[in-house]
Amino acid sequence: SFCTLLGPANDMASPGTVVVPRRPLCGAVLFAMALLVAAISASPLPSPPPSNLPLRFRWKRTLPSSQLGAVTGLSEDEQLLVVATEMGMVNALHARSGQVLWSQKLSVHGPPPTVAVARDAVVLSFTDALPASMFALSVTTGETLWQNNATDNNLQLLSSKAVGNVVVVAGSDVNGGTYGVDAATGAKLWTSAPITTQPIKKAVLKPVRHCGGAASTGRSSVLLSWQVWHGWNPTYYYQLVGIATGATLFSTAGPFVRVIGIEGSDALVLNEDGSGNFTVVDFDTGAVRYSLSAVEAQALNLTSADDGLFANNTFVFTDDQSFMRSVTFDPATGRATVAGTTLFPRNYQMDEYTYATPGNAALVVENFEPSGDSPLMNLTAFSVTDASQLWQVVHPNQGNIVNVAFFGGETTPGVLYVPAMNAPNTLWSASTGAKLWAGTESILTLGTFQFARQSGTHLGLGQGNTVVAFTVNPSV
Repeated sequence: SFCTLLGPANDMASPGTVVVPRRPLCGAVLFAMALLVAAISASPLPSPPPSNLPLRFRWKRTLPSSQLGAVTGLSEDEQLLVVATEMGMVNALHARSGQVLWSQKLSVHGPPPTVAVARDAVVLSFTDALPASMFALSVTTGETLWQNNATDNNLQLLSSKAVGNVVVVAGSDVNGGTYGVDAATGAKLWTSAPITTQPIKKAVLKPVRHCGGAASTGRSSVLLSWQVWHGWNPTYYYQLVGIATGATLFSTAGPFVRVIGIEGSDALVLNEDGSGNFTVVDFDTGAVRYSLSAVEAQALNLTSADDGLFANNTFVFTDDQSFMRSVTFDPATGRATVAGTTLFPRNYQMDEYTYATPGNAALVVENFEPSGDSPLMNLTAFSVTDASQLWQVVHPNQGNIVNVAFFGGETTPGVLYVPAMNAPNTLWSASTGAKLWAGTESILTLGTFQFARQSGTHLGLGQGNTVVAFTVNPSV
C-alpha cells in the first residue's frame, strides 16, 4: 500500500503559519516509526509569508445603493458583470474597467435572485420573493424585455449558466419537465420530460450539494436532480440535460445514487451505495468515461468515498474519517489503480466543506484539531496525483470555525477566503497556502464571486456597496 504521514505537529505552529509536509514515507514499518517521531517532536517551521503580498486590485467601484444580500452573474464573454440585490436593485458593470453601464430597480422584494447572463439579456429569477417573478433585462440598456409573474406556476431559473441566448427553467415540481427559454424573448425553445414515468407529484428539485445548487452546470449542460418518495423510501433521480437543445445526455436513478464529485471536477462522478457501482460521466456529452463494478470499487475503497475531485483522469477522495486516497484511471483500458494514500491521525476530523483547485491539481479541506470545548480549524491541501499533503495553514482566523469560500479558475491560481471573526479577513493561495491579503474590511460577501478566466480576474462584492476586481500573481 501507499502510505503518507501528515506533516509536522500543529501545536507548535503559530496562527496563520503554512506547514509544508515532509516527503512521503512508505511501508508499514516506516509508517509506525513516523507516528512515534511525530508524537514526540515537531520539525522546524518555515519562515512566515513575505509582507509584499501578491494580490493586486485592478479596480474598485462604489455603487449608488447597498449591495447587502446581493448576488452576481458574469456573461460568457466575461465582459459584463451583473450585481443584483434582494431588494430588486440591478447594476451592470464592465468587467474589465468597473464602469457602471446601467442600473435598474425592479418592483420585487425578497431573497436574492438566481442570475443568468445570456448573449442579449440578463435573466433574474426571484423564486422566493413576493411576488415570485422572472425578469429579462437588455444587456446593453437594462430595459425590461419581458416579465413572467411566477406566483401561480412558480417557475424558476434552474441555473446561472446560459448557452448563447438559452437559459433553463422549471416549475416547483418536475411533472411538466424543464424548459429551455430564449432569454431575449421569453419564448419556449424546448421541453425536457422527466426521466421517470411514475407519478411524481411530491417530487421537488433538490440541491446537488457537491455540484453547486439545484441545477449544476458543466460547460454546456445542466445537472438536474429530484427525490421521489414512495412511502418512507426515497428514490434519487439525476438527469444531465444539454442547455442548447434540451436533449437528455445521461440519466440514472436509484435509492442510493449520489453525486460524490465536488464542484470543480471535470466530470460527473456518481456512487451507488447499494450496489457499490462507481461511474464517471462526461459533462458535455453524457458518455460514461469510466465504470467500475461494486467489487472493483470496493477494492479501491471507492465505495467509502464521501467527497472527491476528479481531474485529469485521477480521482482524489476522502471517507471524511480516516484517509485521503488518489485513484488513477487508464483511458485505454478503463482500469483504475491506487496512486497514493494519506492516513489521518485519530484526532484529524474532516469537515464537509471541500474546495477544488483543478488547474493545480489539489483538493483543499477544512480539518479540526481538538482544543478543549471548541476545536480549532486548519486548512489542508492534498495532491490529486498521489493524495500527499501539499501544505497546511494552521489556525487561520485564530482557529475559529467559519465557512471558507473557494474561487478561481482552471488554469490560474485559486483563492481561499477566510472571513474574520476577531481578526482581519484573509485570502490564501490554494496552490501553495501562501497568504495573499489581510485587511480590515471585508473583501467579499460569501457566494458572490465570479472569475474571468481570460484575464485571470476575480470579481465580487466588497463591504457595503463596493464592487472589487483583483488578480493574483501566478507564481503563488
